[in-house]
Amino acid sequence: MAEKRQGAPPFFDPPRLPNFFRPVHHPIPFDVSSLPEAIKKFGEKMTHVQRAKFLGEREENGVVTVTGDEDRKRLAARASSSAGPEKDFDENIFEDEPMKQTRFRQYVHYLKRGLSFPQPLEMTSVEWERELAEFQRVLPPYLRSLLPEVKARQMPLANADLAAPIAQILKSKFTPSSGGHSDRKKNVKDEDRLMAVRMKMFGEMTRQSHEWHPARQLSKRFNVPDPYPSSTLVGVPHLQKATRTETLLNLGSTAEELQYLTGRRKQAAAVEEATDTAVCLNLLVGFF
Repeated sequence: MAEKRQGAPPFFDPPRLPNFFRPVHHPIPFDVSSLPEAIKKFGEKMTHVQRAKFLGEREENGVVTVTGDEDRKRLAARASSSAGPEKDFDENIFEDEPMKQTRFRQYVHYLKRGLSFPQPLEMTSVEWERELAEFQRVLPPYLRSLLPEVKARQMPLANADLAAPIAQILKSKFTPSSGGHSDRKKNVKDEDRLMAVRMKMFGEMTRQSHEWHPARQLSKRFNVPDPYPSSTLVGVPHLQKATRTETLLNLGSTAEELQYLTGRRKQAAAVEEATDTAVCLNLLVGFF
């Protein structure tokens, strides 16, 4: 603790306003008559560009030195000449073939938007390539310059090296249906076993033998040697669930979904552990 303590900061009273004070702003008008004569006459000699700069306006087309009507006419003529090819382009080139004319208009519309026009269903790939080359030949230069950009957009977004593992993960999620003879035999055996259980005819048909790995603590409790000392599994290996690798595909898209999936997995693990413990105790009771 310090020997000298810091004192409390002083608090001052707010200033007292007079009784006649009213919180209303009264602007003071500027007296122009007090200005010198040179400044008064300066506004009469200013050009429109100087006035625009003085008022903070932006010049059209970024031109600062526009001083007369001739320069404005020259700039307007240049703008009209640059927009001339787009206006002069006639889209009705294939008037004799209405279907082809419709496809050409749609192709130009897609091209202006930067999109690739899909192949029509009524045409083969050879016919469409031939017609596409014909369309590209009659295009004006300003539309033909858009073709490389449209072709570049048709390339896949992901590289093949990156997309291959994702495709493999998606492929492993779905198992193909195999209607083999072994599956039919297994289904028949399962049906017979279920029928025997319903009729309460327990015997060799309803019994199943599995390899069982007891927990180490359970072996110590009953003073029995561990039959699988090097094993890390607990329970029946055949009935163990496969470990699921977490990837971007099976993670939740939101925080709430991820929390819900984590809770479901913990609950399933607890139920499985309780089931394994009950099975172990039943087997030990039957053994002794």
